[in-house]
Amino acid sequence: MVSYSPKKKNFSFARKKKKAENNIRHHSEYSVGKLQMQVDDLIETLADKTTKLLEQRHEELRQCEYLGNEILQSAKQFQRVSKKKTRKYKFKNICFPCICCC
Repeated sequence: MVSYSPKKKNFSFARKKKKAENNIRHHSEYSVGKLQMQVDDLIETLADKTTKLLEQRHEELRQCEYLGNEILQSAKQFQRVSKKKTRKYKFKNICFPCICCC
């Protein structure tokens, strides 16, 4: 009869290894309080940067709106002046036949 060895010896790589104590010590250096302070600082920094960015974008939008209104006013003025000039030259170039000249 042949005796078989247990499968555990053949599959020794599949066994779970114990966690190294160095990792546990490294993680224990951070307390919950320290981590919470870091998270709070990060949230505050993010909120400040977001607020500054929104203020900057708002100012840029206001400037674009102002420039758009300026362009609109200039376009309206150009339209009024061009209509006047068109009427002026239209009547100037029209030749009415008269009895005395023709």
